[in-house]
Amino acid sequence: MIAYWLSFGDEGTGTQECRHTVEILGISALSTFVWESIFDGNLTRVDDTWLRGEMMMPPWKLVFKTGPAISNGMVSVEQSCVILILNGRTRPKAEDALRWISRISELKLEYIAVILLGSEDCDNGWLTRRLRINGGMLDDIFVIYDSLEIDDEHVFRWPLGTATPIHGLVFLYKWNPGSKTSGSVVSDSRLESIYFAKQVIQNACATQALLSILLNVPNLELGTALTEFKEFSASLDPAMRGLALSNCENIRKTHNSFARQSIFEMDSKQAGKDDDVFHFVSYIPFGGRLYELDGLQEGPIDHGAIEPSENWWNSAREIIQKRIKEFEGDEIHFNLMAVIEDKCSRFSKEITELREKLKVRSPRHCLNVIIHGDEHFYFQNSEEMQESERSEIMSRIAQVEQQLQTENDKRRRWQVENIRRKHNYVPFIVELLKLLGKQGMLMPLYMKAKERVRQKSNSSLWFLAPS
Repeated sequence: MIAYWLSFGDEGTGTQECRHTVEILGISALSTFVWESIFDGNLTRVDDTWLRGEMMMPPWKLVFKTGPAISNGMVSVEQSCVILILNGRTRPKAEDALRWISRISELKLEYIAVILLGSEDCDNGWLTRRLRINGGMLDDIFVIYDSLEIDDEHVFRWPLGTATPIHGLVFLYKWNPGSKTSGSVVSDSRLESIYFAKQVIQNACATQALLSILLNVPNLELGTALTEFKEFSASLDPAMRGLALSNCENIRKTHNSFARQSIFEMDSKQAGKDDDVFHFVSYIPFGGRLYELDGLQEGPIDHGAIEPSENWWNSAREIIQKRIKEFEGDEIHFNLMAVIEDKCSRFSKEITELREKLKVRSPRHCLNVIIHGDEHFYFQNSEEMQESERSEIMSRIAQVEQQLQTENDKRRRWQVENIRRKHNYVPFIVELLKLLGKQGMLMPLYMKAKERVRQKSNSSLWFLAPS
């Protein structure tokens, strides 16, 4: 298994000889991040077509290759053990990745593993069918994003937070009054440092779950409204914090902005024993321990210490899986979401940092000028920054600007979708029905739809009939 090959076990000492070599081929933009940020490896530009890096992890030697030549398939694999880093997020990307796997499989290698940037809808079956146990050529697969095929034997989940810091998890499940938590309720001095609020109103557990995470993230820029609220309620007990939260004008206005409008006023009633009630809770790392924040509890729930060598969400996953198993397969309505760093802020910060690398305070001593959009970048008359390095930075700026544009476009679509989701279409529908009635078109349309339903019902009964 790849996990064994790349483990930092007792054998991983610098005094041992590297007897085996694993070649890592980067076919996607993710590959450079994996090599430099996860493996903490260095890269050397061989020429304009590819880059190379090496790392000694006795008894293993890792050799990393990436670049245009690698992406175009112009590579000679020198070893019998290969790891491919591929992009399968969209169908065209998956098709390219599959062609690359087929090309590598022709070399009859001893071991092939894949680190895959999987699709967000968890549809990665096209790759798992290529496992050696299924008659294919792959030995192991690591998938970024979840996948139904994950079995922790041949298909593994790549840690989600390696590329983006996870501040907390929000878990939605069917609430059961008789269920008990596996942790212990905090009642000591830790309550002074953990921000916890009781839930005092109905239908606000989702908003409270998000705030429970945000108000416990160290050094997070909350904005004026949340910063003032946190400072105001810091000295209050959990019950009073919950009351203050429910009466905060800014929070209430934001919460209500996502509610659907209706011309019908429904009498509110308490949920009965046969009604389905769903609830949101949060999971956060705090002070080296894992906590569950549930506004219906008396305090934060301590789930124990987090191992320094492990990602905290792995511990949270075990807790959540135990809770799901309590339903014994009778319930499938669950949802797990992550609160992550704002991508727009991260992209903007990176663009600023990259531009600062190029700019010179005074252009009087410059050698070259590069025009990028409406901006002029001046470069000193020195050998500190070579032409290739400047080109790389400019290329990276263009790439991150495209990512920022994509993220902004996505948020504009979200805004339109939210407007449509909460818009009240009932008056439009009523007026449309009136107009169709006046023109004598309503009943013919009704009878046509009724006949279509009848035919569909008869067709279904025909398929169910015994042969």
